[in-house]
Amino acid sequence: MEAELVDVAIPEQVAALAERVGERWPKLDTVISNAGIQHLFDFAAPGPLAAAELGREVDVNLKGVIYVANAFLPLLKAQPRSRLVNVGSGLGYVPLAAAPIYSSTKAAVHSFTIALRRQLRSSTVQIVELIPPVVVTDLHR
Repeated sequence: MEAELVDVAIPEQVAALAERVGERWPKLDTVISNAGIQHLFDFAAPGPLAAAELGREVDVNLKGVIYVANAFLPLLKAQPRSRLVNVGSGLGYVPLAAAPIYSSTKAAVHSFTIALRRQLRSSTVQIVELIPPVVVTDLHR
């Protein structure tokens, strides 16, 4: 098993990763897009919230999924059968008030996945949205 650290919020890093993966594994048939951060935000609190944290959560949770799809779809389309799996969240369907940005980004991932599936319906790429069950993690710490 190999691992490589990439910031999915930086499209150039994602594109470079896709290029390296394509060279190393030209018959790659599955990509799982699973990155996410979650902060608890209270918009009822006095004063503005940390704009950098708000933006970073959107960058990783939504833009990262879009950048991964964009970078890896050419490789996946070249295969006889392949799949792109976007990991969403139940909070994209039933939002958690304490995590409004996370919930919103996961709702957007759901919409993006549906649109992508529709656009690629005639291709060899299967577009999957995976909604994992609730588990205990350090996601919001």
